[in-house]
Formats: sequence, C-alpha cells, structure tokens
Amino acid sequence: MPALAFFRASAGGWFDRLIARFTRGPYSHVEIVFSDGMSFSSMAADRGVRFKQIRFSELTRQGRMKWDFLTVPCRPEQEAVLRAWCETQAGKKYDWRGMFTCRLFGKFRGADDDWFCSELCTYCLQKLGHLRSANPARMSPADLYREARSAWLAVGLHVMPHIDSFDDEQRVLRDIGCVVGDALQMPCYQDQIDGLRYDRRVFLHK
Repeated sequence: MPALAFFRASAGGWFDRLIARFTRGPYSHVEIVFSDGMSFSSMAADRGVRFKQIRFSELTRQGRMKWDFLTVPCRPEQEAVLRAWCETQAGKKYDWRGMFTCRLFGKFRGADDDWFCSELCTYCLQKLGHLRSANPARMSPADLYREARSAWLAVGLHVMPHIDSFDDEQRVLRDIGCVVGDALQMPCYQDQIDGLRYDRRVFLHK
C-alpha cells in the first residue's frame, strides 16, 4: 500500500519552520509514497510536481527522524489508477500563491494546473475514496495529517506509533516481531482489519 510521508519542520531550515508556524502545525511538507518506494508531490525546491526517490532513513544531527508516516488504505488496482493519474500531473508548477493564501480564505488560483504539496496529496486521497468532504485547497500538511489520522482511526485502522529516533524504531520493530534487514529504511505499518496482523512497508532508497 502507499503511504503519506510528512516532513517535520524542526528537521528543516528556516522556510520549513515558517510554513509550520504559518499553518500552526509540526509539518512543512507531505509526499505520497507508492508501494515501490517512489515519492510523488509538489515541491518548490523541485520547481513543482515530480516523482522522486527520497532516503527516509536520514536522521537529523541529533539522531531524530525527519518524517512521520501514515499508510493509505487502498487496493492494488486503485494504487495503479492513482499512479497513472499522478504521471499526468508531473511537470506542473508549484503554486506559491495558493500555498500562502489557503489558510486565509481558501486557495486563489492563478492557474488551475498549479499545485502545492498538501493540496495535491489530499486530491490523491480523494481519488482513492478518502476525505471526500475535505477541501484540498485549504489543507496544510498538518491539516492533512490530522484529517487522515482521524479517518483511519475511525474505521479501526492502526496508526503507527510516533517514532522519534533509531532506538524507537528498533523497539517498535521488536515489539511487533519485524526483522530489520540491511536495506531497511524508515518503515510504516498497516494494521489489518482484524487487529491482529501487521504488514510491514519498506521504503528503499535506490
């Protein structure tokens, strides 16, 4: 299954912290991560919408994780349809104006083809049948995390415990019986409906 990856503003620079403060949350960016490890989003530094391989295991100087994850429930055929749609969006511009106005009065678009990260990722979730009542143009990364987490918990899905360090990660993996391999990067977990089994999602940097 794909996942949402949320970048912790405290692990970034001054612009990340500015976005987090403006949107009143801990995150400055969000990505959709597909089952093969490829990430998709819109990012100003990359000049808009793109696919990208990201090393999610990279730590801060203090040894803390930079990303938080939420697995996105969907069937393989749904993920394939979403991936095909995402490919049609690659290359579109980053929407600076929409990003800064979304918290004030909703997104004012200069061009309908521009996206900012949380708007694009929310729209992706809606194409999978999630968060249908949400307005993508008004969603910050922190808003998306709260809305998605609440939606998953409401239907009985497990949300991965907060992991802040490599030691925390190892503890969680030991607790649920996962084996850590040399190629393992930052994982997230999808709880099965019966609440008894976990699937491990492994994001590999290539």
